[in-house]
Amino acid sequence: MIKHCNYGLTVINAMSAARFCLKPLTVAIMFAGGSLATSVSAVENRDTSKELASFDNSMLWGAGAQSLNVDRYSEGNPVEPGTYSVDVSLNGTPAGRYDVTFVSGTTADHAKPELSIELLEKVGVNTEKLQSSTDSAPAHDLLNLIPDATYRYNSADQRLELSIPQVALLNRPRGYVSPTRWDRGVDAAFVDYNVNTYQTTSQGVQNNTAYANLKAGINLGDWRLRQRSTLNWDKQTGKDYQAVDSYAQRDIDTLSSQLTLGDSFTDGELFDTVATRGVRMATDDRMLPDSQRGYAPVIRGVASTNARVTIRQNGFIIQETTVAPGAFAITDLNPASTSGDLDVTVTEADGQEKHFIVPFSSVSRSLREGTSRYTATVGQARELPYGSKPLVTQGTYQRGLTNLVTGYTGFSATEGYGSAILGGVLNSEYGAIGADLTTSKTDLEGKTFTGQSARVTYNKILQSTGTNFTVAAYRYSTAGYFGINDALNARDQLDALGDSQGGVDSFRHARSKAQLNVSQNLGSRSYLYINSSVQSYWNSSGTDKQYQAGFSQNFSWGSAGIGASRTQDMSGNDTTQYIFNVSIPLGSASSHNRPYLSASATSSSDGSANFQTTLSGTSGDDQSLSYGITSSNNRPAEGDRTTNISGNGQYRTSAANLSASASKGNDFQQASLGASGSVVVHPAGITFGQPLGDSIAIVVAPDAVGATLTNATGVKLDQSGQAVVPYLNPYRINTLELDPKGISDDVELQRTSQEVVPRSGSVIMAKFNTVAGRALLINAHQVDGKPLPFGAGVYDEQGKDVGAVGQGGQIFARVEGDQGTLRISGDGKDSSPCHLAYQLAPKVKDEVSSKLETVDLTCKR
Repeated sequence: MIKHCNYGLTVINAMSAARFCLKPLTVAIMFAGGSLATSVSAVENRDTSKELASFDNSMLWGAGAQSLNVDRYSEGNPVEPGTYSVDVSLNGTPAGRYDVTFVSGTTADHAKPELSIELLEKVGVNTEKLQSSTDSAPAHDLLNLIPDATYRYNSADQRLELSIPQVALLNRPRGYVSPTRWDRGVDAAFVDYNVNTYQTTSQGVQNNTAYANLKAGINLGDWRLRQRSTLNWDKQTGKDYQAVDSYAQRDIDTLSSQLTLGDSFTDGELFDTVATRGVRMATDDRMLPDSQRGYAPVIRGVASTNARVTIRQNGFIIQETTVAPGAFAITDLNPASTSGDLDVTVTEADGQEKHFIVPFSSVSRSLREGTSRYTATVGQARELPYGSKPLVTQGTYQRGLTNLVTGYTGFSATEGYGSAILGGVLNSEYGAIGADLTTSKTDLEGKTFTGQSARVTYNKILQSTGTNFTVAAYRYSTAGYFGINDALNARDQLDALGDSQGGVDSFRHARSKAQLNVSQNLGSRSYLYINSSVQSYWNSSGTDKQYQAGFSQNFSWGSAGIGASRTQDMSGNDTTQYIFNVSIPLGSASSHNRPYLSASATSSSDGSANFQTTLSGTSGDDQSLSYGITSSNNRPAEGDRTTNISGNGQYRTSAANLSASASKGNDFQQASLGASGSVVVHPAGITFGQPLGDSIAIVVAPDAVGATLTNATGVKLDQSGQAVVPYLNPYRINTLELDPKGISDDVELQRTSQEVVPRSGSVIMAKFNTVAGRALLINAHQVDGKPLPFGAGVYDEQGKDVGAVGQGGQIFARVEGDQGTLRISGDGKDSSPCHLAYQLAPKVKDEVSSKLETVDLTCKR
């Protein structure tokens, strides 16, 4: 049987009712007002938590306290043999929660952990160096085989801290989480939904519409079955249902990949995204350590001594490490952003410094040196307008060739079509420059079209001016070039309609496209941006154009901004729009629910204009309620001026997110209701929750109704003591923390946090053990009226330690029944100088008391 609180003592403050496991001696000191004097000397031992201490009993207050036997605390907090569920950390880094067996140590009540070779390997110890010695060494003595290795067990937090020299550890990259900790979760099913109904009445005509976006899933073993669909309903046209994708998926750990079977989409990074039905394998970068995801250069240099290497980006230190004399290479860099040159400082042991700059900018196709990424898809095309389903194959491969160069290639093929791409990305001091060339061959109506498409991309932050070129790209395609989506749609139409729509010459396909996104910080309070996009097509004389520019400024009283945009469609119709906005916070600056008053004025080249004023804000301790009220004045290009007022609100609960809106104008009115959330069926029951995201946890804490998840906004345990925690980060350590504030005094959480490492799409069961019983604050005294000995132990009828006598004879204890007996002992649970018999009034079932029960009892021998 696994023990969760080895000392069996829980102490609460009678006013705040906070519940935590504490060391018995610590509790005694708390009650005594900190008056316990100690004399401590260190002991040479593998257990660094063990210290020799002698206690001066004359400093204890309270009748009989000076006769209290505190010898068992002379070597720290007692730990009795048994198996405990503990959080293990290695050199200060969490390594997971494990069941660890403690065996007898130097004394019976000071046990030491029995560490298996498997456990040491899981937390990162290089066990190959121990294999030859482990056969002759007991498990609890394995640390003795590692020079300078120590442990410390914190029984209050149930945490086992291992300190092991770096030379004895496995060489793992920063941010590494062992695949042995990746949890596929439990078999479960769920529905993630977003529904909305919308009603309008204009000029006496009413129209109702409804929308639902549903994602259903079933987890069976290592497989995840998913189906995403949409349902639209309109009073005039009826319903329209569409299945977006339906597939089965599982992890392939050895390849850091996902295997997908069914309806899904191809990767859109190098080629057009195509909806397919078939098989897909692709690298999942989320399985890699943080320090190996994305792109970062290798930092190389030479140190003359044991030197400190400091790496800064955009003025911030992003990594610092110590290197030995000689050449060094830092390969696990985790940059703060995708652009910004790296300033490297090498500080030698004698204080001398060397500086050098490593250029760093990246585009989405950049990879670290030596890493690779691939996709492979075989399946039928789906959702083409005229229903054809040709076979599609597509494959891509990317590789970090050097510290500066990433290369990539790939192919796409379908009936009568084939294309191939070759390109690369150069990380230079002038920015990240990507270039590739795609060639295609397309057969349509007996004609063969061959063409090429060239693309150049650029990304750079100019640190000297603060200018950020987030995207700068240009693509040009010759007349004979078809992307795979162009080719699929052309063949689909020709097969269905022949040349009745104008034949090959009627198909519009891309000719050129240019994009530019530039942002510029002007001091610490101003911001300027420019975005533009221009696209032209073959077999079409028109051009799509979009331009945007804006400026914003923060002031002591609020913020203001101006902007302009211009669009032009294929027919040559263009519209220019100007906007001015201002936002002013109201109320106290210290309030986290501070409302904002904002106003905006918009003017368009067609003569229309709009002026809006909005009051918005949030309410509640966790900002669960958000609201907005808007007054709008519209001047159309033609017609009369109109005014309308509208309001909207969103309320986030643990079981769902609710929304509503309403508006009324001169000749119309509108109302809508919406809800988003989830229903999860799992081994512990059925739980309603917020929208899920990828991976989730079901927190189960029996009887702890009302406890909140501190790191999941708005999530509380329901009447079954359960809650859905959404949006967990797959393949990473996620900490779930329960705040016991608000739960009944009769319930104790034996721990308030735990770590989980979910796989993608998994449903994790996170159980928090609780102890239920009637919480009592006992004012105890002896037959002669004197208080009980301070610090004496309190035991129930089964011999379980349930508390300690505090100052003035006060005892907090949690008892299981309405009547029973507590034993008081100053020398351990086997002695019993007196007994406290209690008789309580029966408690109403499911009653939650906000007041701690207080009783006066006499301890009789």
